[in-house]
Amino acid sequence: MPLFWRLLLSIYNIIIILVAGALLAASFNAFAPLPYLETALNDQNRLLTAVVALLIIFLAVVLLIQSWKTFSSDDDGIVVQEGLLGQVTMTVAAIELLIMKSVRQIDGIKDIRPKISKDKSGLTVKIEMMINPELNVPEVTAATQKIVKEWLENIGGLQVNAVKVRVDDFKAGK
Repeated sequence: MPLFWRLLLSIYNIIIILVAGALLAASFNAFAPLPYLETALNDQNRLLTAVVALLIIFLAVVLLIQSWKTFSSDDDGIVVQEGLLGQVTMTVAAIELLIMKSVRQIDGIKDIRPKISKDKSGLTVKIEMMINPELNVPEVTAATQKIVKEWLENIGGLQVNAVKVRVDDFKAGK
């Protein structure tokens, strides 16, 4: 959940805690709520009380909708195939494992960190990698792009838009 929504949720929770605390205190006769309610609902404060109540209700509805958005099925995986028999999805972790296995075939790559983003047309794979400094960078990166795209399309059944490679560091030795 983004920071803005967390902050809003925190403010809402504080308001609810204060209201619940006031109700609890009133139930134990710690104070009489009737004078406060009469003050809040008199002719001069009625509009302000209504606006505050509407804001709290609006905040509650928005936070409820946002909380359900975070649990949407988009996080369940990436759709590989959809047909009459049902839907086949692959998790991001499985795709990353497939990328790691494909890149192991290329000598001289020491470490990779794949990042996957998806849209309606397919996947975009971003790979940060560490290679031996003796290797030809254009050849290694082109081979990486080719093999990752082939594995994801042929073995994974995924539509790959692009494979972006970034050489992050060089590591000496084999």
